[in-house]
Amino acid sequence: MLFKSTMNHHSESGQSLVEFALLFGLMLLTMLVFISLSLTIYYQIQLTRLTHDIARISSLAEFEQPTDTQRKIDELINRYAQTSAFSMNLTDYTVFQYQITETPFPNGLEVIEVRIQYAGLVFPMVGNIQNRTYLAYPKTNSLPAP
Repeated sequence: MLFKSTMNHHSESGQSLVEFALLFGLMLLTMLVFISLSLTIYYQIQLTRLTHDIARISSLAEFEQPTDTQRKIDELINRYAQTSAFSMNLTDYTVFQYQITETPFPNGLEVIEVRIQYAGLVFPMVGNIQNRTYLAYPKTNSLPAP
């Protein structure tokens, strides 16, 4: 009788160990997927903010020299790269690219389209993050008096 009860105790502890190993693997996989998606959403939000800020700076470009506008955009990108909670490689042009397109409309409006592509994430199932924003504003044809 004593031998039989000891044997049942060992088989139950072995079963618990196998169940724990299976559940631990699933919990770990779920946690990694959650962290990956959370970081992807964080990067998407940061790049959306950056896209809007670049469009805002570009809309004010008619009041200053083109080199000043480009300098402001470069400073903005560097600030985002340095102050982000997680590192973003925005200074490498093979990883981060942006394009600004201005389109005039006959009713006196101008539309600025800013496209951003970021290939700095290395998570599985997450490709390049692409973002696009449009900004429409009334176009003026003169610089303000100095």
